[in-house]
This record gives sequence, structure tokens and C-alpha cells, in this order.
Amino acid sequence: MYDTFAAEVEHGLQSPAGVPVWHQDCVSLTVILASAYGVKAMKKLLRDSGYEEAAKTSSPELLLEALHGACHQDDQLARNIAKELDKKYRHSLVKVAALPPEGLEQGLSQWSWRLPPLWSCYRQPEPRFSAQGRRLAHLMVWEGMRALRQKPVQEKQAEQLKKLAQKNKALVREAQELRQALALAKSRQTTERIHALPSPTVAGEQTKEAGFKKDLKELRRRLAEANQENQTLRDDLSVWRALALSQENNPPQAQMPRPMPCEEIETEVFGRPPCPNKAGQACGLPDCDHCPLKGRTVAVIGGIERMETNYKEAVQRLGGECLCHTGKVRGGCRRLRQVVSKSDLVVFITQINSHAAMASVKDECKKCGKPFRVLARTGASSLEKLLQEVAA
Repeated sequence: MYDTFAAEVEHGLQSPAGVPVWHQDCVSLTVILASAYGVKAMKKLLRDSGYEEAAKTSSPELLLEALHGACHQDDQLARNIAKELDKKYRHSLVKVAALPPEGLEQGLSQWSWRLPPLWSCYRQPEPRFSAQGRRLAHLMVWEGMRALRQKPVQEKQAEQLKKLAQKNKALVREAQELRQALALAKSRQTTERIHALPSPTVAGEQTKEAGFKKDLKELRRRLAEANQENQTLRDDLSVWRALALSQENNPPQAQMPRPMPCEEIETEVFGRPPCPNKAGQACGLPDCDHCPLKGRTVAVIGGIERMETNYKEAVQRLGGECLCHTGKVRGGCRRLRQVVSKSDLVVFITQINSHAAMASVKDECKKCGKPFRVLARTGASSLEKLLQEVAA
């Protein structure tokens, strides 16, 4: 069959009806029709050519068989198909016609879709193009059969992929449920911790009780300091009372006598010699040579403002002069530095004071070379005791 067909092509022969020889090869014709037309296109060709009964079916194999037979019987249908494919693949016709004889097979292999070079080979008059076209047609048949053989394997792989996708979806759903369970557990744990905490009322009562205890402790400390100051005042009062009684027994002369120093007062009043360790004790007389702070100025920084008079009296009982400062430095440290520079001794009360004031006082004392002492309590008796220790 193919030898006869090749001989006709070689001598330029055509079919008796004058139709080109491309559709006389059933294999090539079937490949061309199946590759170029779908179901709708084949129905349209059959209806336009008068094959209404054959165009009623929707089965692709029946439509292809009917169109194949119609091409052998109806030359006009074959010409219409040739005209349509020539227009559709006109660029491929030009490229295939330009291929050299020695590079024809290699040039045809450059097309990924084999229908354009197949049709272009059958439309060329030279025998070499027709022979190459027959090879391409059989190659397309073989590739189609191989694809059909591989389809079950691909379907099996697709089914495996589908199962893996379903398994992955189930794992994702399980992970999401685990996250929700973990979040719920954390929420419950937080709720339990909140319930375990004491109620605001109980916590508030405990805070108030702690504050009351602290205030009570502070009041007790202040009461002890007040009792100590009271005892000091009682001792001073007994001394002055004894002095007044001695003056009543010895009325003053026309001229005011010189105030007795501490040693003489103690000897006359109590009838005993002065103790050498009593040099730091004060008699309250301004001209006493034995007053430890005579001619000295003491700066008291901090403490309670309402006790400023008590601080000054404590310093004056020791013969010194007192300069007081609250320790508040919000308006600046200028006055605080002035008080420090004018004093001979600086006492800083830490219980009621600020860190900024303490730092400023320390720097100023270091700069001016002033003695610096720290007092933890706010009582005047504590201040007097510290000054006696410093003057001793």
C-alpha cells in the first residue's frame, strides 16, 4: 500500500478525483483529524458537508470514524479541511519548506507539538517530505499509545497523592484541636491561679493591719524619745532648782556675781568634787568655759520641723549656736550649701530626709572640710547625746 502511494507521490500523481494525496493514507488522515479537531469542530464539519445523521452523536470515536470516511468520499470536504489547516499553520509551511534535505529530520524534531510539521510535510510536493510525514504520523500514534499505557500508573500516583492529602488534612485538623486544648488548659490554669489569690478585701485588710503595726511601732519609738527628753529636762530642772535654793540662802550683793562654772556648781550644790569625765556636760550658762560647743556653730539638716526649737535648745545648752535646715532641696541647694559653709559641725538626720540632700551635704562638707555626722533618730536628746560624744 505504502509503496504504491509513494510511487504516485514520486511521479506527482493524484487520486482519480483530483484530490491531494494527503488524505489517502488512513493512518496519517486519522492522526491529522484527531489532533486538529475536537468533538464540536467535527460535528460542525459533518453538518456543513450534509452528514446530519452522523453529526447527531456525541461519541468522539464515532465522529472521528464518520469524518474519516467522509474525507474519502467527499473531495470538497477534504479541500475545505486542507484550506483551513493551511491558513492555521501557514508559518510552519514556510519553515518546513526552507529546511535543507540533510537537516530535515533534525529540523522537524524542534516542534514540541507535532501536528504543524506533520501537515507541512504532507503539503510539500517533494517525496522526502511525504515520507517524513508518514514517520511523524506513526510516531504520534506510538506516543499516544505509550501515554495510554502510563495512564494507570499516573492514576495510581494521583490516588496515592489524594490519600496523602487527606492524611495531611486530618493531621492538620488534629494539630488544631491539640492547640485549642492547650489554650483551654492554660486558660483554666490561669483561672485557678486567680482564684487561689486572696480576695481584694482580705488583701486590703492585711495591708491596713501592716500599716497600723508600723504606725504603732513608730509611736512607741517617739514615746521612748519623749520620755528620754523628759528625763533630761527633769535633771536640768533639779540642777536649776538647787541653784535657786543656794541663791536664796546667799542673797545677791549690789553687784551681780559671776556665774559659777560647771565644776563649782557641782561642788557647791552636790557637795562633791567634779568628775574629770564630766567635761562634756553642760550647765547652761553662756559664759561657762567648760561648755563643749562654746563658740561653735552646729548645722542640723533634716528632722521634724516642729522640733526645730528643741534642736536649737539642745545645741545652746552645750554652748553652741544652731542652724537648722529641713533638707528639702526641690527649690535648689543654694541655702543648704550656705548653712553648711557657715557651720563648724554638720549633723544629718537620715530618718526624715532625702537622698539628694544627703549627697549635696556630703559634697559640700568634703569641699569645705567640715565634720559630718549622721543621726538616725529625730529626738533632741539623741542630738544632744551625739554632740556630747563629738565634743568629748
